[in-house]
Amino acid sequence: MEPSLIKLETPEDVQLAYAQAALAIDFIISKVGHEGLKRVMTRMAPSRERGASEAIQEILGLKFNEFENQWKEYLASKGLKEVSGVHVRRYKIKEGRADEERLDMSEIKSMVSRNRAHLGDLLNERGRREAAVMEYRRALADANDSVPVMNRLSDVLIALGKDEEALEMLKRAQELSPDHPNIFTNMGKIYLKFKDYKRAEEAFQNSIQISPFNPEIHFGLATALEVQGNKTAGQKEREIGERLRR
Repeated sequence: MEPSLIKLETPEDVQLAYAQAALAIDFIISKVGHEGLKRVMTRMAPSRERGASEAIQEILGLKFNEFENQWKEYLASKGLKEVSGVHVRRYKIKEGRADEERLDMSEIKSMVSRNRAHLGDLLNERGRREAAVMEYRRALADANDSVPVMNRLSDVLIALGKDEEALEMLKRAQELSPDHPNIFTNMGKIYLKFKDYKRAEEAFQNSIQISPFNPEIHFGLATALEVQGNKTAGQKEREIGERLRR
C-alpha cells in the first residue's frame, strides 16, 4: 500500500492492496491479539521510519522479512482460491439504473453468457419472464459463478413469486461477492414479502452502505422501519428516496 492507495493504477490493484493489508492485520492479531495490534499502531505513531518494520520487530519479535515470510505461509494455510465469475466492482458517483446495469453486464466475461443474459434482459423488459428465466439459467450454465447473472435471475424469480429459490440464489451470490449492493436489495425485497422486517432492514442497510444512490433501497428500508414502529426514521428514508428519484 505504500506510499498510498490513491497512487495505485487500477481498482484491481487497490482491492488487492486492501486485501493484503487486511490479512496482514488478521495475521498480527493471530500472533499477538488485539492488544498487540494496538501496541503495533501505538509504536508506529512516533516512529521516524516509514512503515511498520520497527513496530513489527519490537512487538512480534520478527524482522520484517521474517514477518513477510510467515504472513505468506499464513495466507497459504487459508486455502484461498480464485473464483472466475467474481470481479472488482467499479462505481461512479451518482449512477443511473441503466448505467449500473451496463457496468454489471460488462462484468460477465463469457461472451456467450453475456449474450444470453442480454437476451434475458430483453425478454424481461417485454414481460416474458418465464422465457427470461430460461435464458438466465442458460447464461448461468455457461458462467456458473457470475454474480450479475445470479442477480438478474433472482430478480425475475422474485417477480414470479419464486422467493425461496431466489433467496437461495442470492445467498450463493453473497458468498461470492459480499460487496454487491443488488444482492442485499433483492434479499430485502424477499424478507419484506416474508414479513421478516428485521432482516429486511438489515439487508437494505447493507445495500445502502455499499451504494446509497438507488431510491428503491430507501423506500424498502422505509417500509421495514415503519412496520417495526420507527416512523421517524422511515419517513426520513422516504424523503431520501424521493430526492434520489427526481
